[in-house]
Amino acid sequence: MLVPKLRFKDESGKDYPEWVKKKFENLAVCFDSKRIPVEKNRRRSGDIPYYGANGIQDYINDWIFDGEYVLLAEDGGHYNEFAIKPIAQYVKGKIWVNNHAHIVQANKDNSSCFLFHVLEHKDIRKYINGSTRGKLTQGDMWKILLTVPSLSEQEKIADFLTTYDHMIDIQSQRVEAMKTRKKGLLQKIFSQEIRFKDDQGQDYSEWGKNIFGKVIQRKSKTALSTKDLPGVEYEDIISGLGRLNKNIYEKQSGKKGIVFSKGDVLYGKLRP
Repeated sequence: MLVPKLRFKDESGKDYPEWVKKKFENLAVCFDSKRIPVEKNRRRSGDIPYYGANGIQDYINDWIFDGEYVLLAEDGGHYNEFAIKPIAQYVKGKIWVNNHAHIVQANKDNSSCFLFHVLEHKDIRKYINGSTRGKLTQGDMWKILLTVPSLSEQEKIADFLTTYDHMIDIQSQRVEAMKTRKKGLLQKIFSQEIRFKDDQGQDYSEWGKNIFGKVIQRKSKTALSTKDLPGVEYEDIISGLGRLNKNIYEKQSGKKGIVFSKGDVLYGKLRP
């Protein structure tokens, strides 16, 4: 049995009961039969979120669900990128859901918010069908095995993690504000509206124009990828962030590629 490293106490300071393994079908109820997909050209603009497999697709003027739910991607979810991208969403209030996301709600003995946190980054690939566009059927969804505590401990855990989510949201808003400010500064710097001084407080020399090929050195040394020299492909990099989305040391594709070093700049040749 999985024993969590961090455990909460009950209101009397005593330990909660041990966690137990249960199939998802024993933890929640499903409302998939009430979903209604609406083609984009038939949607009327509004303030009600219209959800798909991986988040809000649009805002419309009507709703079919009102409450607290967990949406679990039915097809096209981030199943292979579960560690860095969510496969589940926690929603509250009036919403519309299309047929690309399962819509479930915890039964009376469990917490929907807790189930969301358990599922958000869970590896469920063994339950997925299809090689190109993965699909999680309702039957396979019910087979997902989860280790869960009592309802009271679930609620404490959910409250704790939700607080962290709020803190992350606040920090994310600050980061976005800083990104916007950086874009503005970049425009002013590269248009030379803003100029820096040297260490003596003197102006630097005027900028000059040059051909890109004269200011860079293109690397051409090639080698086969190995466990000590892993290969990196376009699909391994998170767009816009430049971070890897997987452990490339596990790939060992044996393909030939350009050898690069720390500090080098990579650019896409086929899909820039």
